[in-house]
Amino acid sequence: MTAVAPPPGIVHAPPAGGADDALRRAELQALAFAPAPGPGRADLAAAPPVRGTRPLRVRVHRNHGFELAVPPLEWFLGYAGYAPEAWIGGYDDSLAFGELAGEADVEVVWVDPARYASRLAPAEVSALVGARVAALRERSAAPILVPVLDDPAWDLPALEGAIGRVAGAHPLPLAALQQALGPRFLDPRAAALTGTRLSGPALVQVARLLAFRWIPASVTAGIKAIALDLDQTLYRGVLGEDGVQGVELTPAHAALQRDLVALQERGILLAVASRNEAEDARALLATREDFPLRAAHLSASAVSWGPKAQGLAEVARQLRIAPDAILFVDDNPGELAAVASELPGIRTLYASADAEATRRALALWPGLFRWAVDETDRLRSADLRASEERAALAARAADPGDYLRALGAALTFAVNPARDARRLYEMSHKTNQFNLALARLPEAEVARRVAGREGGAVSVRLRDRLSDSGVVASVLARRDHDGGGEVLVVDELCISCRALGRQLEDLMVGGAVRLLLGQHPARRVRFVHATGPRNAPAREWLARFAGVAALGAEGALELPAERFAGYGPDGGHPVTIEVAHG
Repeated sequence: MTAVAPPPGIVHAPPAGGADDALRRAELQALAFAPAPGPGRADLAAAPPVRGTRPLRVRVHRNHGFELAVPPLEWFLGYAGYAPEAWIGGYDDSLAFGELAGEADVEVVWVDPARYASRLAPAEVSALVGARVAALRERSAAPILVPVLDDPAWDLPALEGAIGRVAGAHPLPLAALQQALGPRFLDPRAAALTGTRLSGPALVQVARLLAFRWIPASVTAGIKAIALDLDQTLYRGVLGEDGVQGVELTPAHAALQRDLVALQERGILLAVASRNEAEDARALLATREDFPLRAAHLSASAVSWGPKAQGLAEVARQLRIAPDAILFVDDNPGELAAVASELPGIRTLYASADAEATRRALALWPGLFRWAVDETDRLRSADLRASEERAALAARAADPGDYLRALGAALTFAVNPARDARRLYEMSHKTNQFNLALARLPEAEVARRVAGREGGAVSVRLRDRLSDSGVVASVLARRDHDGGGEVLVVDELCISCRALGRQLEDLMVGGAVRLLLGQHPARRVRFVHATGPRNAPAREWLARFAGVAALGAEGALELPAERFAGYGPDGGHPVTIEVAHG
């Protein structure tokens, strides 16, 4: 990672994978997730680097030294799957940002408030930094990350509030790290040499938090599910040999199971993928009342004597996600390697014999941290459990209308919904199968659409008598002038895979476009489309809806606005349709 201007136009590549990659990460896992004060700079310098494949442009604006954080940041980001390069600005207390070189995937604002203490009151320092973050947002659409020291030189609540009001900007509290390191957090004696009063261990820990927690949460879709082995992973022992009551739940394994339950409550799906007798596994989770993790916490299971890769493919099918959205946890490095070679892109975590080490890795594992948990995340598990009953209803129904009426399906459209802005952004990045343009819009751009600037947005919530699916569809559009006539350009269209198969795609998209045409009258509607590795369902839908044989690899397809007149509450559809605003 070098301090040079990043070249524009880098295309994000798929995550690293393969057996060698999984084994390297397993071998270095103890170093990467070492307990506080964390790995030393010398330890990281001596360790072989793990090369990621996802290009990442990091731009750092600062008023104190960041150079010593760069080598550990490079190592941790490589372990997390990125191929980083950085542009580091000069010292600038004014945070003027100067000439921004090219584009960035993430902006880091690295500020020491003590540099202002002799000239400004704490409230003034907070106002200054908050205003400069807002100014940076006007010049960059990338996520903005602001590590925040717990320091009396600024008004901490006011600062965090000011940063949080800027779309796509996040204050990163360092108070817990400061408390964990205690007197080792600061080293004022070294400030003249390093340009910062933060110690070497503190800089390494900040780099690790950026690379493992905060940057992945800002630039990638994240992990949707954790698939767990059983023996020597969730407990000590072998189920087939020790029996249901014979396997040992150590205090560390109990704590690990509680951590997993907490992740499930925050919207991460849990599954079991194990070589065991299926009946033994069911009895274990049903009868061991001392286990914090129970069968009700699982959304999928693949327990058999077949290959683990085959079981994980079945888990992905049950969860309706791709394997690369799964983190597989197993105590056997050979299994991790075999799975990684068969399922490209899947993430793998080695379950150490020391369950505390596994807990530390899980707490920081790249892609598991979320800025916030929305209602739809919490509804996901229950919605998946209802999918089998829906399939049975569909099989019994005489026609699609009968199926939808029996299901009691209801759609709620929300126009420019501020409360759903984060969900719309996440759908843009997480949805793969029904994502027509694959635009992956920045959070700041989604916020502009929701605010009615440069276009509009509609969210669609789905519920039926079996479950509430939450917000499952997102349609974002902008108005364009083309040859004297108004054109509504739909440049982001996403439907969650959980909502597919209920024969509601036409109603969701048609109803959303009709509402957007009400805000932005136009003669034609243009759908932007692209080709990705898994978005065939979205492309096939548009071709069928438009009555064309097939779409080109990428481009746009236009339909007359009148095509959407029949979609809405007055259309006589076999579902309940409601409209909300704001």
